Amino acid sequence: MSDKELFETLPANGEAPETEKPKPKPAKKKKEYTEEQKEEMRKRLAKGRETALANRRKKALARKLDKEKEEEELDNKIAKSIQKKQSDEDLRQQITDLKEQLKSMKEEKKEVKVEIKEEKVKEAKEEKKNELAELNDKMALMAKVIDSLIAEKKKKPTPVVEVDLEPKKEEPKKVEPKKEEPKPVVYDATKYRRLNKFL
Repeated sequence: MSDKELFETLPANGEAPETEKPKPKPAKKKKEYTEEQKEEMRKRLAKGRETALANRRKKALARKLDKEKEEEELDNKIAKSIQKKQSDEDLRQQITDLKEQLKSMKEEKKEVKVEIKEEKVKEAKEEKKNELAELNDKMALMAKVIDSLIAEKKKKPTPVVEVDLEPKKEEPKKVEPKKEEPKPVVYDATKYRRLNKFL
């Protein structure tokens, strides 16, 4: 409320307005019951209390069952999450095991490759040794053959061959001149162009 509204509601002399006091309501007279009515009302009250108690127990039991259901659902959720975690952990464990197996297999493969390379190197060395031995054998045979040829040449006297140091004179051959055929006349345009420049 603003100040303007406050001043408008107050009377001009500045005093608060008087409110009318409500009149007190007359008290109701209590109804008087007879003993039979009172007894009947007590019976109804007892019966009502029994039914209310039974209803309260039913509701309490229903609430309890609902609560148990909720707790069961929560337990199931928790169990599922735990199982999922365990299955995830099992899967991770399996993955790590598989990785380790792969590593070991790779290492074994490398070892096998190294062994194969070593075997190949040994085989190559043996082949080269065999080739060298064969070459040595051939060289030895060739040396023996050469030695035997040299020995044979030393035993046989070499025949003397007479060589004429004067060259033979050959008679010059008569060359017949070839008959020249007349050349066909070919028109050369470039030649005439050059000539025209000078003319």
